[in-house]
Amino acid sequence: MKRGFFLIFLILFLLFVCLFILPRRWIVEKKIEPEFGFSFSHRHATNLGLDWQETYLFLLDELKPKSVRLPVFWMETEKEKGEFDFAIVDWQIEEAKKQDTPVVLEIGYRSFHRPECYPPDWAKDLNQKEFEEAVLSFLEEGIKHFSQYENIEAWQVENEPLDVLRFWCRKLSSSFVAREIEIVKVNDSQNKPILLTFGGEIFLRPYWRGLVPKIDIIGVSFYPRCWHKLIRGYVSAYDQGIFSLRNIAIERGEAIRLGKQFWIVEFQAEPYGPKPINELSREEIEKTATPALLQEYYEIIKKIGGVERIYFWGVEWWYKELLEGRPEMWEKGKEFFSS
Repeated sequence: MKRGFFLIFLILFLLFVCLFILPRRWIVEKKIEPEFGFSFSHRHATNLGLDWQETYLFLLDELKPKSVRLPVFWMETEKEKGEFDFAIVDWQIEEAKKQDTPVVLEIGYRSFHRPECYPPDWAKDLNQKEFEEAVLSFLEEGIKHFSQYENIEAWQVENEPLDVLRFWCRKLSSSFVAREIEIVKVNDSQNKPILLTFGGEIFLRPYWRGLVPKIDIIGVSFYPRCWHKLIRGYVSAYDQGIFSLRNIAIERGEAIRLGKQFWIVEFQAEPYGPKPINELSREEIEKTATPALLQEYYEIIKKIGGVERIYFWGVEWWYKELLEGRPEMWEKGKEFFSS
């Protein structure tokens, strides 16, 4: 009886060390000043009621980001099997080039914003093997095509591809993602760095750990104050601090240990409520996105440290606010780029 009790106590103690003590140690290991960029989705800008090309050009001109992160939506670029049209993305890359702005290009089955997976209609009913081969074909054609652009500084393979919580998307195994990474390496004549992103689900770490040595940059998402559909309420980084902040600290520690760069590719800078942004009341918006909260979110990351680059998530909404006579969020966000 005593032996069993001691064993349970030992397990709980080790769990406590892993959850609380080690992450706190990692938080103070490495302090640097991050560079600032933004993630941009023409689909999100359109959904906000904006002219996406006007929005994109304004953001490039006014913010002058260190880098811009762009998606390639499979459903748009291969509407018919084997017929590729990359014009929308080409235009965005060319405009960034005019501003001497480097591009991180995300390509694959999973991409920006809900539903976060974008198969073309013809691929939806394929069996898993056929589906995976179709994804690899799309990826190969895309890398061959976009390799012509010198201002692409890195490839992002999929977007949070190992997140099993998106049950409406097809599951991608770590072995399949490894095949995708090899496809990129084989077809990229310039041997550009590869970025892989994770959503902060630390319980999946054993699942993705084998992939990290194959890449150059670990990217994570950071949503410190948002609506949580499971509890039907708002949670903050402080409420769930032992989960969200711990996860980022652990992932950053893993990046440092393996000599990889560590980026926050989705840094919350727009409202995250129970409904789409256009349907949120002003009261709901201000629960998760205000200038003061944006500064607060950044202070959290400064305490963790070790983040080489931050890509703001929500600059399209900043522009919408500016057009509608509420410039506060735009002005606050612009301070980061000006510094």
